[in-house]
Parts: sequence; C-alpha cells; structure tokens
Amino acid sequence: MRRLALEKNKAACAIFVGLAAVSATFVMPSVASAGSAILTCTGQEAISYSPDLTDTPQAITTTVNGMLGLAGDPGLCVALGTDITSATYAQTYYNPSSSCNEFVYGVPNSKKIDWNSGAPSYFSYTTDIAFVNGDYVVTLTGDIASGQFAGDLAVETIVVPEYSQTECAAGIPSSTGQAALVIS
Repeated sequence: MRRLALEKNKAACAIFVGLAAVSATFVMPSVASAGSAILTCTGQEAISYSPDLTDTPQAITTTVNGMLGLAGDPGLCVALGTDITSATYAQTYYNPSSSCNEFVYGVPNSKKIDWNSGAPSYFSYTTDIAFVNGDYVVTLTGDIASGQFAGDLAVETIVVPEYSQTECAAGIPSSTGQAALVIS
C-alpha cells in the first residue's frame, strides 16, 4: 500500500513537472515580470457538453469542474506560507454556436476558486486560446480580485487534447483537460 502511494506521488510529480514545462512555455514570461510564484497547483478539468459536441455548429451548454492539488488525481499544490493543498471550482456557460472545428472555451471572465483552507479566491481573467502540437492550450490571465491572494497575478493554463474526426462524428459528451495555476 505504501509503495502504491509512493508511485502515485511520483506520477503526480512527473505530471507537475510536465505541466510546469507547458506552463513555462505559455505562462512564465508574464508571471516572471510580476515576481516569484507564491502558489502553483496542477490538476484537471472535467468538461461536459450538452448536447454532445459534434462537427456541426450548435448551441452548447458547457460545464467545467476543476480539481487542483489533492482534489485532482493526480494533482499537486505548492503554496508558500499557507496550508493549501487543494482547490475546486465549477463553471457553466452557454455558447450559441460551438463545434469541434471551433474550439470555444467559456464566456465567463471570472470564477470562484474554493481552497481547502476555506478561504475562496475570486479570479478575474481574459482568455487566450492557441493550438499547439495537437492540443488546445487555453490561458486565463488576470488578477485575484478578492478573497485569498487578493491583488496577486494569476495565470491558469489548461491543455485540452484535440478531438479526432471519428470522435466528433459520433459526438463528444465530455473531455478532460490538464490544468496548471500559478499565482504570484
């Protein structure tokens, strides 16, 4: 049992390092100018589409459930001066015309992040989407408007694999993205 936990921690660290490398490519230039990171978390986003996402543009309601740190599997949070080990967030948004060919990642420009410490953060951001090496890379950049870390810069990078033509033809009910959040 202990060996399994050790292997799981190794896997979480490997994913953290991998996501940190992705984050460094897309995030670090803006974060570096703001100072040192005080919190870095990795995890996942569970994304569901209603109705299923297809090749044909249609009205879609998207639900996103984010799980960072110990809430993710695997996930990791490193936070200076706090006891934060995990966070969750949830968003639902409507897009009047979305399809596999036109990746749309949310209309909201803010979200509430619920930390395991009990103190939430309210993240206000702008969204940038790029297609890199077969993946959609979504970067949310902004400030923590209020709550824990108020006034600090926050950048979240979500990597969502490209959908195949076969998947799109059949309809995609859900997907998973890898997430990395840096607050500095």
